[in-house]
Amino acid sequence: MIVVDPSLTNHTINIIPRDYDLGVSFKVYITNETTKEENTVPTIINELNRGVQLSFLFNFTDSYNYELRIVKTGGFILYRGKIFATSQDPQDYKQTTDKYYWN
Repeated sequence: MIVVDPSLTNHTINIIPRDYDLGVSFKVYITNETTKEENTVPTIINELNRGVQLSFLFNFTDSYNYELRIVKTGGFILYRGKIFATSQDPQDYKQTTDKYYWN
């Protein structure tokens, strides 16, 4: 799972896609899993030694989950993953903090 800071609008993440043929046309979609709102996001992609770096602008909402999809022309999915937006330090974050209580 990718963790992003919702207080920022400029995000850079590293992923490992299913295919490295990035010369073709593709679209990047970010979907809010709660509201089901889907956005197409203009993205700059840079190839790394092992993976790909994505840079994009997006306003995430704190404590929400998102789905990230990169789709090549023709419908082939290059990448699908989860994004979680939190302003807390990811090492200190617990998904049950102030939300769920177990007896």
